[in-house]
This record gives sequence, structure tokens and C-alpha cells, in this order.
Amino acid sequence: MAKVKDLRNYFATATKKTNGASGDKELPFLSSASGSVNQAEISIINKEMQSSCKHRKHYNTFIPERIKIEVGEYALLNGTKSALAKFGKKYPKYTFLRTSVNNWKVKIGKDKKQNNVTAYKKKGRPNLLEDDLLTKVKDVVTGVRMAGGVISRRMVMAIGTGVVKANCPSKLKELGGHIELTEGWARSVLKSMAWSKRKGTTGKIEPSKQFLLEEKLTFQRIISTIIEEHDIPKELILNLDQTPLSYVSPGKYTFNPKGAKTVPIKGVDDKRQITATFTVSMTGKFLPIQLIYEGKTKRCLPKFKFPGNFNVTYSDNHWSNTEKSIELLEKVIFPYLKQVKESLHFPKEQMSFIIMDTFKGQDNDLFLDLCKKNFCQVAIVPHNLTNKFQPLDITVNKPAKSFISNKYNEWFAKQVSKQLGQGIQPADVKVSLGLVELKVMHAKWILDLYHYLCSQKVIILNGFKAAGITEAVETAKAVLQRVENPYSQDA
Repeated sequence: MAKVKDLRNYFATATKKTNGASGDKELPFLSSASGSVNQAEISIINKEMQSSCKHRKHYNTFIPERIKIEVGEYALLNGTKSALAKFGKKYPKYTFLRTSVNNWKVKIGKDKKQNNVTAYKKKGRPNLLEDDLLTKVKDVVTGVRMAGGVISRRMVMAIGTGVVKANCPSKLKELGGHIELTEGWARSVLKSMAWSKRKGTTGKIEPSKQFLLEEKLTFQRIISTIIEEHDIPKELILNLDQTPLSYVSPGKYTFNPKGAKTVPIKGVDDKRQITATFTVSMTGKFLPIQLIYEGKTKRCLPKFKFPGNFNVTYSDNHWSNTEKSIELLEKVIFPYLKQVKESLHFPKEQMSFIIMDTFKGQDNDLFLDLCKKNFCQVAIVPHNLTNKFQPLDITVNKPAKSFISNKYNEWFAKQVSKQLGQGIQPADVKVSLGLVELKVMHAKWILDLYHYLCSQKVIILNGFKAAGITEAVETAKAVLQRVENPYSQDA
């Protein structure tokens, strides 16, 4: 078969005509999603993709090996032209190219001479899905990619599950059948399509181990001193951090045909985003989120009902500043601290503790004085080392962005699948990224993210541990215990 260097050229051949007995009748070079995936199937595929929060040279010219052998053997006896005419009629679903049939004929001839006819049979395990179902899966995968969407194994698994549910749901293992579409299966599908993983790269110089150790020890001494001095319980030890959440977040990875000179991803350069401020406690509590949108009035906010304890606000550039940092204290952090003190029967003078970045919007007199007035101590994470000593930055921020990115990609795939189900060819699919609809969808994803993180206590605790804060607090608590009971066995 001729090599196809560009995926759009691949689809451009969809209207090629054969020269065999089929006459001038157009035979589809590929089973386009508009032809192989009906509306009912699209609906099920969409639902599956939503519920999931990733070398044959031409997948849509896939012809089973048994048919290749049949055609090759016939061509060996009767000639290529006769084979094209016969099997073009017998198997109208497939397109038989003269060069391909010649290759099969030669292969069969060589095998017969070597008395090893079975050598031509397909190697390896057969695919879990039948040919027609596998073609449907590959059609949707290609449609999503051609529209600029990101393809991951997780996405391929969701699409495959949706296809099976639409056509033969009883075969799925989850419904009592034998088929389980794993990451390994998705990997094999992408491999059969000759797609590989592509990524943009950046470089960053890591600080020396000695420097990191010195910074860690200094940071831990500061934390231990504050805990020892004020005997602060873990419920009142907080960590806060600002992180951007993009509206359009396809990610940097996608599977793509091998050898492609360019790997376009729709929205990869889209800079539209909001700022989310996450706050967590050392007991694994995830506090309500502050969301900062870009705008000058409330009209810039999404028409979406967030929980009442969320701090949904706006600034000229969606960035946090001193005003928004103080707003976070007054509407999220102080109410939480008050509630905890009351539940634990602490006086209002009980000291609390916030660990945060050296960010000018909060590392200033206005912010720090307000914390002091409300009985709250502050410790600053070492400059340019938030990836080492900032709990949220270590274990929460990246999963949060991945969560939003997955939601975006599932939504993108849904839009593509919908258009494919309407008969639009993959190369003509267009997905609008206007903020009118996207802002509301994005708000829903954030709420889903909030519920997810509220259930992931271990992720938060691991952040404090990885940053060395857990060790520092436990050391301070041990000192306090010895002071209270100097005659204990641990003393």
C-alpha cells in the first residue's frame, strides 16, 4: 500500500473509485464515522466518555487476514485483475488495491513454494473487538484527532466501551460478558493505527541536594518553632496556593500518526483562564475554592450556581492581588477557622497557622496584619521552591489541572461525536470554543473537581508529608508532649 504522510490526505481518498468490476461506483476508502456510527451509538459513546473524569498503515483499510489469504490465493490462480473484480463484489465493504493484491499473491506464492502456507496467518492475539466494531472505534478516534482534540489511552477506552455498549453490551465484562477494554487494549489499538505519543518539552535546572537540604531544615525549624510556641492543632494548620485553570486545556500529549511533521492540537495556545485559590488543612480537609474571573463587573461571572461558601469574584486580569487575598481570608479562611475552634471548644484567641507562597498579594503588611489580628501565624515557603515545599503544589495542583483537562477532552470528543453522527466528515468537523458555552461547562467541571478533591484526603496529607511539614509538626508535638509530661517513657 502507498504510504500516507498526511492524515488529511488519508481522508481525501474517501471518494476514490476502483477500476475493477464495480465500474464507476464510488467505494469508500474508509468507513467514515457518519456511515459506521449511528445516532444511537453516538449517544452511548458520548455518555461513556463523560463517565470515564488516552502496523497497519491505514486503519480504515483494515482487511482481515483470512480475506487477504483468500484474495491472494485466487489472484495466484486467476490473476490480479480477475481477483479485483470478484472480491470487489463479494466484499464491497473493503477497498482492494491492485498493489496490495499483487503483494498478497506474491506472498502466497512464496509460502506455497516453501510448503508453509500458515506462515501468512496473522501473528499475535486477535483483537477483543470484531472488525466492524474496531473500525467504528478507530473512526471516532480519528475524528476527534482531526478536529484538534487530544487522544489518550483513557479516551480510546471510553470510546471503545461506548461502541460495545451500543452494539453488543452483554459482551462487556462489567455486564456479565468476557470483554474488558483495558489500557493495554487501547495501546494495541493505537499501535495498529501507527500512532505514537508526542509532547512538547521544556528544560529546568534542579538545585543541588545540599541547597535543598539546608532550605528544608530552615523551613522545618520555622514551622516547629511556631507550633511549639502556640500549640497549634493540625485542624488549624492550613496551606493555600493560587493556580490557573484554563478554559481550554487539551494538554501537551496526544497520540498521532507516526512521521507527521506537525502535531496540531486545537486550543494548545489558548491563554484564556481563571485563577483558583485552593486551601487545605493538615487533617486533609479541602476548603471552598476562591475563583477569580477576568472582568470589571459581575457580568463576567458564569451563569452557574456555585456553593454559597465559594468565593466567586473577579479582577481586571483574573490574577489574585492583595484585595482578593484579603477577600479570601474574610470569606473562606476565617469562617472555617472560627467553625473549627467552636467545634473543638477552643477560645477565639487560639492561634492558627497558614503556610503560603512568597506572593506579593499576600506577603505584605495589610494581609499579614489582618492575619495577626485574627490570631493567625504565617510561614512563607522558600522562594522558587514551591515544587519542593508547597504541599498543594506537590500533590494537588497537577491532579486538579489534569482533572479539568480530562473533562475538557471528554466534552470536546462529545462535540466531535455529535457532528460525526450527523453525517459530517471528520475533516469538516469544527468545535466552537466560544466562552458563552465554555464558561458554564468550565464552572461545572470545577464543581466536579471540588467534590473529587473533598474525597481525596490522602492526596492532601501526602502533600504535607512530602513537603516535610508533617515531620516538623510531629517533632514539635513530641517536644510539647515531653514538656507536659516530663516523666513519660518517651522523655
